[in-house]
Amino acid sequence: MLRVVKALMHAKPDVGVSTDELMNECGCSMQQLRKVFSALEQIGVASNNMRITVYVHAGVENASLRRLGLARELEAALIAELREEAPDLETGSWTRLALRPLAQRLRERDIESPLPERLVRLLRSISADGRDEPDARRSIEIRARDMETIGVRLRRNWDSIDRIARLRRDGAALLLDHLVGKVPDGVQGVDLLIETTYGALEKTIKDDLVLRSELKNQATQPLVDRALLWMHEQEIVTLNRGLTVFRPAMSLKVTRGGTFTVADFKPLQQHYAEQTAQIHVVSEYAKLGVDDINLATSLATDYFKLASEAFVQKWFKGKETTLGRETLSEHFDEIVRRLGNRTQERIVADDRERTNVLVLAGPGSGKTRVLVHRIAYLVRVRRESPGSILALTYNRHAAVEARRRLHDLIGKDASDVNVMTCHALAMRILGISFGDAAANPDQETFDAILRDAARLLRSDEANAFVTREQMLGRLNWILVDEYQDIAKPEYELIAALAGKTRAEDDGRLNLFAVGDDDQNIYAWKGASVRFIRRFAQEYSAREEYLVENYRSTRFIVDAAGSCIEGAAERLKRDHRLRIDARREADPPGGAWTARDKVAQGKVQILHLRGGQLSQAVAALGELRRLSALDPDWQWNRCAIIARNWADLDPARSACMAHGVPVQSAREELSSFWRARETQRFLRTLDSGSSTMIETRAIRHHRDDVGGDPWADLLAQALDELILDEGHAETLPVAFVRNWLGEWSREIRRRQQGLLLTSAHRAKGLEFDHVVILDGRWKPTSEGEDPDAARRLYYVSMTRACETLALVRLDDAGQPDIRDTPLQARREERAASLVQALRQVPSVLEREIPSPDISDPQLDVRVAECSMKDVFLSFAGRRPAGSGCHRAIAALSPGDPLIVSRADSQWRILDRDGCQVGRMSKRWAPPHGMAVANARVQGIFVRQDDEEEDERYRRKLRSRTWEVVVPQLFLSRDPSLGGDGPGDGSAV
Repeated sequence: MLRVVKALMHAKPDVGVSTDELMNECGCSMQQLRKVFSALEQIGVASNNMRITVYVHAGVENASLRRLGLARELEAALIAELREEAPDLETGSWTRLALRPLAQRLRERDIESPLPERLVRLLRSISADGRDEPDARRSIEIRARDMETIGVRLRRNWDSIDRIARLRRDGAALLLDHLVGKVPDGVQGVDLLIETTYGALEKTIKDDLVLRSELKNQATQPLVDRALLWMHEQEIVTLNRGLTVFRPAMSLKVTRGGTFTVADFKPLQQHYAEQTAQIHVVSEYAKLGVDDINLATSLATDYFKLASEAFVQKWFKGKETTLGRETLSEHFDEIVRRLGNRTQERIVADDRERTNVLVLAGPGSGKTRVLVHRIAYLVRVRRESPGSILALTYNRHAAVEARRRLHDLIGKDASDVNVMTCHALAMRILGISFGDAAANPDQETFDAILRDAARLLRSDEANAFVTREQMLGRLNWILVDEYQDIAKPEYELIAALAGKTRAEDDGRLNLFAVGDDDQNIYAWKGASVRFIRRFAQEYSAREEYLVENYRSTRFIVDAAGSCIEGAAERLKRDHRLRIDARREADPPGGAWTARDKVAQGKVQILHLRGGQLSQAVAALGELRRLSALDPDWQWNRCAIIARNWADLDPARSACMAHGVPVQSAREELSSFWRARETQRFLRTLDSGSSTMIETRAIRHHRDDVGGDPWADLLAQALDELILDEGHAETLPVAFVRNWLGEWSREIRRRQQGLLLTSAHRAKGLEFDHVVILDGRWKPTSEGEDPDAARRLYYVSMTRACETLALVRLDDAGQPDIRDTPLQARREERAASLVQALRQVPSVLEREIPSPDISDPQLDVRVAECSMKDVFLSFAGRRPAGSGCHRAIAALSPGDPLIVSRADSQWRILDRDGCQVGRMSKRWAPPHGMAVANARVQGIFVRQDDEEEDERYRRKLRSRTWEVVVPQLFLSRDPSLGGDGPGDGSAV
């Protein structure tokens, strides 16, 4: 203290003395120096006039006072929510917080803008609390986070954490009032520079007797420090002169007009190049040593004896390029060389530092493979951080497939690559979660989320709560799959991510987009080819073309190419789809050239007279004919595709009549979250005392479930969860719940039989054998893109790998009453689309006789019911443990049911006649149809708090109950239905 006093006494009054000079003179740290200042002021020897300058916002949107109010409210709610979620979390225990579910819960408490990045910033600030307490312990510790979670460890109990944070917030409010009070009257603006002294700030705290009385030893300096830094960290104010008082810093002197040149970088570049070469030399030494240790020793000796050039010529002749790669040769070969396509290799191995690329790729050309290998190249060869890469896919199914392929290429590093849909990214940015939400958001809601996320990324940083850099973190690469499917909201989000409107290059990210304008089939969702055109122009992107098809036979490729050739304004008009070079010598119809004596592998146009039932039976008949020719036939590699779902109903009937395993892509799966099996797993999650669950336990649960369709679906979900997050030993329970809830909104069940699917739903899939039904392919609506139907038909054709048949249906002269005519006018049917194929050598046209449709089993139609079709509170109005509840508990999916009409109600009974539910009052069989048979489609869980109407809630006698939803088999003849009971009623 005496040294400080002497230094101050000898300082010139008109010059003053800097804190750096005082520390050097007295040999003390900044913290020690400030304690001396505080003590000197307290005893009246000196005044602490250390100057502090601060930028504040006043009289503007999101002024400093408003920012403080929001930050105080958010932090208090955050601590309360964490405390409520884990009240018994022991001091010293680590846990992981799921950021989005946490943000969603805060949003539901009406907390404004609980963005994940704001939550992380607050947690970082809380982690700095407590070091000035007597025990000098932080309140919490945090460790590495990803885009969804962050690790947290308590170092104090919740009461202590809450008290320290509250005092800091109260101190910040006093200090901000002092700073804003120094803004001259009438002055408004952003970043107004205010000057004060440290002594004045301390006095502000000391003058508040209530706050001062709560401080340990009534020491105000630690509170001033933490309050100012907290406001700086939360961007309430910006500390200018004096920031180094609170944080260690260094000064950098910049040479005016100087630049960092290539020559400056060259020595460092040479150093790293030599290190890279050494790794390859050691690898070669190890390989040689396995077979010949003397040869390996010779290599090591030469490395130290010979000049660099001579050594390379002797041991690495022809492999000079390998020495410069930052990966082992086997990794490079697996990622690049094994692609076996020079265009793909060039795209994947692009080493430009700043690069925007647009890949226009045909169906089956390996566009997703190229995107995945590009990511692998960036990680393994370019040594980019996996966390700096974001891959955007059109749907969750594509994201799972991309992650699966990436994991096969680069192993555990794939877990750190961000692979998700645009909607998932927007929800992460905003901190929105629909995992536990009862509402089912529609497309408009999701589009609004995309727009809000884009707006936030583009917002003026001076007025934003969170800057674009804070939200994006380390992102440097954006790769977009199926770019042709994006609509305006997705386009704007990607543009905001990439920093398209930013003037400086340093704020922009590298973009890599893969798309096919010929597969743009979601115009009704707003998707448009114009976004592909704008990409090339607005991002100065280099265009590449992938037109070698690896999926289909030459006959299928040629026929599909002829179909799409008639479309206008194609981007790949000069780049026709062709078979890949490796299969050039293969028979044009593949193995079916010799196997099928009728079609010889050609694409067939099957001419037929009749209606929906006739074409369904004929389509299945063609697949059955082919199945008899192939001993290795698999029905789960086949599909029947239609423009409209109604055209597929007879196909399902035909499959059931002929014993062919069948699966509908229209299957009702929206109630997966409520399914008995799912709810049982969720109860397992919630039953533990910990907020975490081991991924090992999730694996065990996945392996244990199964046996019915809903259990299999849960196993599929858990399998994909493990693929996404299996690198972590534990996961937050809230995160698992949220992930499962969002997965349930976009389910695509694994194929287990012949798939009946619409053309739109078939997008992204492939099958060995495909039959495309006739139907209303060209709806005549105002403003319809004239080529939309052609593109959709083209997409359907290119799903086929081995054989493809196209049904062309003409109405029968005297139609069977059971053979409903197509609900399409002649000009709306596929005839005009297949017209271009009639003279193509790869196509075979043949007439097929009208099939036998006399089997009464063909009349049976399957009705997939949902929870909307049944009375949800049936069991809830009966006491728990009653006979009804016991009967429902004994049921499983697939069990037989009786659905009968009595007293104007459609009752649902089990096989013993015990009523287990009833259909809703609005439900009735289609006109002229009767319920021939029924079985349990699913059993779903419902709770009393889901009943919104208080009048109906009072009638409930159970808090939780199960709802039986039937699958119905309908027929004009109620006696049909196999072994199941019929009700004999018709409407």
